[in-house]
Amino acid sequence: MQGAGSGLVAPQVLSLIQAATPATRRPRAFGLYGATMAVASLAGPLIGGLVLSADLFGLGWRPVMLLTVPVALASLAGATALPRTRGADGLRVDKPGALLVTMGAGALVLPLALGREAGWPWWTWAGFAVAVAALGHFVRSLPHRPDPLIHPAVLRDRSARRGTLLVFVFNTGVPSFTYLLFLHLQSAVGYSALTAALASAPFAAGAVVGSRAAPALTRRHGPTVLTVASLILAGMCLALAPLIGSAAGRQAALPVLAVGGAAFGAFTASVFTLVLAQVHGPQPVRSPACCPQHSSSADPSE
Repeated sequence: MQGAGSGLVAPQVLSLIQAATPATRRPRAFGLYGATMAVASLAGPLIGGLVLSADLFGLGWRPVMLLTVPVALASLAGATALPRTRGADGLRVDKPGALLVTMGAGALVLPLALGREAGWPWWTWAGFAVAVAALGHFVRSLPHRPDPLIHPAVLRDRSARRGTLLVFVFNTGVPSFTYLLFLHLQSAVGYSALTAALASAPFAAGAVVGSRAAPALTRRHGPTVLTVASLILAGMCLALAPLIGSAAGRQAALPVLAVGGAAFGAFTASVFTLVLAQVHGPQPVRSPACCPQHSSSADPSE
């Protein structure tokens, strides 16, 4: 349920920036978006470490799960101040498409998360089969639905495909890096959750700086920003490998983390501006020949 809520909220943030912000202000808006994610990546581990250290009510790690409650309440309260935007007239929510995507993603993620510890029993392979069937049917049926969840034109647009692949690869690597760093500092080095969060704080602080600098960098250097940021992040990982194993090396790793965080912030705040600027608006979807009376068009701003 928590994942479903995140899946409902996160795309709306980018859609709202794209639909309600003038084009001249979008780079700054995306920069603030990246800076917000950087602040969250710093605040989350620190607050979680404090809660774990306090051992509230003797419950150990469990009160950490309650942190999402005030965040959700603040989000609901803040949503009342957001501008109201609408999609193209006549478009409806693609409920079958949303169901297929949710079912396919869940059937894929659950075996990947639990399969190894469970010894890969039969239900993990059944989950993979369900995921392939659900997601495959979703893609095949897109052109035949009047209001598809993903407009077919997006899949045909080369810039959209490349941008989606770029974001996918980036987010596959970077979150796993931060997770492994925390895991190593706590499990192998013996740091507490709070100490591990403080040790990784330069990464998040650098991300804030990189996010704020991203709009100016994007205007000046264009897509080169993404290439340089990715190379810096790769260099950070290579530099950390020999440093993280000793106490002296971990001290020397702090500025390396700060530089890598700046690259992360610059990439995150720039990629959406650069990708969306090159994506063409979708053209009207043609309904199947058997149902010519149902035609649909989408607003290019969406």
